[in-house]
Order: sequence, then structure tokens, then C-alpha cells
Amino acid sequence: MEQTTLYRKYRPITFSQVIGQSFVVNTLKNQLTSGNISHAYLFCGTRGTGKTTVAKIFSRSVNCLDLQPNGDPCNKCEACTGLLNGTILDVSEIDAASNRRVDDIRLIRNEVQYAPTALKYRVYIIDEVHMLTGEAFNALLKTLEEPPKNTIFILATTEAHKVPLTIQSRCQRFDFRRISNKDITSHLLQTAKDDNFELAPDAASVIATLADGAMRDALSILDQCKGVSGGKVTLDVVQNTLGVVGRNMYFNLADAIADKSMGDALSIANKILTGGSDASVLANTLLAHYRDLAVCKNVDSPEEILDEPSETIEKLKEQCKKYSTDKIIACMQGLSEIIANLKFASSPRVLVESTILQLSA
Repeated sequence: MEQTTLYRKYRPITFSQVIGQSFVVNTLKNQLTSGNISHAYLFCGTRGTGKTTVAKIFSRSVNCLDLQPNGDPCNKCEACTGLLNGTILDVSEIDAASNRRVDDIRLIRNEVQYAPTALKYRVYIIDEVHMLTGEAFNALLKTLEEPPKNTIFILATTEAHKVPLTIQSRCQRFDFRRISNKDITSHLLQTAKDDNFELAPDAASVIATLADGAMRDALSILDQCKGVSGGKVTLDVVQNTLGVVGRNMYFNLADAIADKSMGDALSIANKILTGGSDASVLANTLLAHYRDLAVCKNVDSPEEILDEPSETIEKLKEQCKKYSTDKIIACMQGLSEIIANLKFASSPRVLVESTILQLSA
């Protein structure tokens, strides 16, 4: 029996199910309900934040025969079901990374001259549009300058700065934000409940941190851990599966540095390195930890800046009492300097350990 991955199985099919992009979703829903629809959109944002998902939902909503009052597609009418099961071909999803030549765009230009075969609007979703060649962009520009009737372009990119301004100026731009750890954690726990397996809250929190704002990455990680554990995902399962070290280890390392205990600092660093992290990961994660300490040391309401659970923020507030602001800055500067040199170092581990000794002195 074919197994469907979690991120595909629980991919949103309505705007209401999209997590963490309320501004984008509300604006698009208002356009749909008012009928004020543009001919071209540019969706920008990091990977896994919902750009293609929202584009697909929008393509159904704009063609839905029974559009809901809130702008969601009904997902039951002939148009919606045809798009969901792939029997209607008036919505095309194109990967610009593998279809980046001017000839590929010319095919679209020739096709849009004809009316949609089954829907009101023909929709082109061009993913990773920044990968198009210069000639292809020029060909696309001509189409966007003289948009054919009943055709909508949705361009998605992770690198908006590579999209020519001439293209951007002819699109409505929407910036998709990184999804907060809190929202990812909550969604992972709900997904586990819906899929009938057990997920520990602390494990969900670690996965959310590792996903770095990308819901798709979080669900992929959860899927991997679920496969290893046989249906019960705990913090130990996540750490053992992915070779990650818990946040407590970095709290302990920062304590040892603050206490000027060189032996303890090296011992903890060794545990982190043997636990699966390399020297670069250790240095970058410790730098991020000191950044969090700097925020807690100098900001009255750090929870407004830090995307961390409340218990983690409380631990940071307590630990920063051991440090002066100058010491935190010195630690951040020392780590930043070696991070830039790690890839050129013949022995990255020795470089990181020597820096930890300096910080502990």
C-alpha cells in the first residue's frame, strides 16, 4: 500500500488551513470576494512557507463554481475536483529550474492566445521563477505587458532579488514570512493527533527549531522520525535520528564559560561534537545562544523578539545574570571570527576548542 508523506497528506486545500501567512491569505481572499483580481502575482519567501500551496488554492478559488463567502474554494464543484485530481489542465505548474529557456516561455505565449478549455481562468504557476534566463524573462515580460484575457500568472521565488524589476513592477508582490516556532509546534502536534501517532511536545519544539520557519521541512522531519520510532516520537527519538544535541547542552556550555571552568567547557563541547554535531554547527549554535542571551540581557520583553518557548526564555533570563553585556558581546565576536574561518581551517575542531578556552579564560 502506497504511503503518502505527511506534508502531502496534510497539505492545505483551503486558505483557512494555511498556517502563519494571515496577511497574504486575507488580502487574496478579499480580492476573490470583491472580484478585484490581478493578472500577475509574485510570491516571495523562503522554502516551505506555503507559496506554491497558496498559489494552488488561489487557482481553484478563482475558478470555483461555488466560491465560499470567505474566499475559500468549495473543493466539491466540477472545477475544483477536476483541478484536485488532475483531470483539468487549465492550471499549469511549471518548474523554472528545468524549464528556464526562452523556448519554454514562448510555448506559454503561444498557448495563452487561446481561451481556457474548461475553466474561467487559465493559471500558470511558475515556481523558482528567478531561474529563468535573461531571454526567457524578456519573453515573459512581453506577455505580462499585454496580459491576455482570462489568464493569470503566479510567479514564486525564494530569491526575489534575482527577479528583474521590470517583471516585479508588473506583478502584485506578496512576501511570505518564516512561520514561527510556536505555530509550527502547534501544527505538528495537531498533525500527529490527526494521523493517530504520539508526539511529545518537547520533540515537536525541537523539530520546529530545526525547520527554521519552513512548515514543509518540519513535516518531513516529523515523517522521518515517525518512521524510525514506529509511531511514538519522543525527544530522544528526534535527537538520535537527526544527530542533534539538546538545547540544555548549550546552556551547560554557556554556564561553564561564565564560571571560567575550562575543563567542563571542553568536556561539554566534546559531548556535543561526539553527539553528531560538527565544529561549524557547534560554533553557529553557540553564537545563536549568545545572541538570545544578549536579547534577554537588554530587552524588557524578549519574548517579542525571540521565537522560543516561554520556559526557554525564562532559562535564558536566569543565565544572562551570570554575564555582563560586554562579556556576551566578546563571546559573540569571538565566535563570529572563527565561523568565518572554519571552512579554511585544517582542524576545525581544534579552532573551536581553542576559542572556547579563550572565552572561558
